Amino acid sequence: MELDISRQELIIPNSVLTTSFMVIGAGSLGSNITNIIARMGARNITVYDNDILTPENLAPSFASRQDLSMPKVDALKAKLYAELGIEINAVNDAFGKQRGFSNVMVIAVDSLNMRRYIWNNHRYEYDIWIDARMGDDQAGVYTHVRGCPTEFYESTMEREEAQMLCGQKATAPLCVGLVPGMVGVVIMRYLNQLSIPKEMFAKVLMPIMFYSISNPHQPV
Repeated sequence: MELDISRQELIIPNSVLTTSFMVIGAGSLGSNITNIIARMGARNITVYDNDILTPENLAPSFASRQDLSMPKVDALKAKLYAELGIEINAVNDAFGKQRGFSNVMVIAVDSLNMRRYIWNNHRYEYDIWIDARMGDDQAGVYTHVRGCPTEFYESTMEREEAQMLCGQKATAPLCVGLVPGMVGVVIMRYLNQLSIPKEMFAKVLMPIMFYSISNPHQPV
């Protein structure tokens, strides 16, 4: 049975069916982001990761106990097909020298160094670049639209809060809910040809949750 997305038609246009998505990383953030993209109705999804699912990965990721010791991308592919009937292109390899255009590029990797490497080598291979980050009590999504100036996005990788490293900082509320939700909002705005926020940032243990949406890119 094909996934019924009729209740989303008012806010997610049919162009989601033909839009190509590439997600780099199938860990805590990447697996949950891919799940949201699939549930929005996307059919052309490619995910790269060369890591294995281990017990500490389980709580904040879109995975099950029976997936332990499997390659993360294979576990993600199997679960999405079992639950939704959607088949993704799962590549059990690190993303590096591969080439190929994608409408939406989502970065969900472990380190800033890897982000810089992908940015420097693949910045022209997408319509919209979405960089998902988390760490401690903070969550961020940073974007770039092809053809727009690059200085703002590049500056986000030099900020103090940019050091959101993988490891002890992956918590379920950020990885399962907040950051994938932010990415979903950006994708919905892209699909509806609306302006794209350059950043969405939350520091969740402040007395009042703080969001920043600054200087949106113009419609693409």
